[in-house]
Amino acid sequence: MSSEKANPGPGDAEDQLAGEDQLAGAPPALGDGSQAPSPGTDASGAAPPEGKKGAPATRTSAAWTALAIGLALLVVMVVFVLENLQDVKVTFFGIHWKIPLALDLLLAAALGGAVVFTAGALRMLQLRLHARRHRAGLKRSAHRGAVP
Repeated sequence: MSSEKANPGPGDAEDQLAGEDQLAGAPPALGDGSQAPSPGTDASGAAPPEGKKGAPATRTSAAWTALAIGLALLVVMVVFVLENLQDVKVTFFGIHWKIPLALDLLLAAALGGAVVFTAGALRMLQLRLHARRHRAGLKRSAHRGAVP
């Protein structure tokens, strides 16, 4: 008794064709009609550089790399703070205070980062609103041109 179906369904012919392509050495078809990259190539279908060997980059490897870089930066920052503990007199808009130099510089960097982050977030919000209005305008113009 054979394990094949007597009456193949509508998707079975496509599955069979994909299986034949795989047997012929062609990369398998994806659900969106495109072809999966063949072994030894990247997503664009190009072969990797000759000298590059090893495991492919993954999210986990990227997370470990980021963690290692962050840890190294933390060590550098702690050394910076420990070497710059002397108090300095700071004047800002007529206000005077004494603060360790390292803390003052780190606070200034954090404030600068917050300003840059806020400016970037506002720009992204502006672009999203513009894109939303543009898409709404396209939908309205498509509905006007449609014949009932």
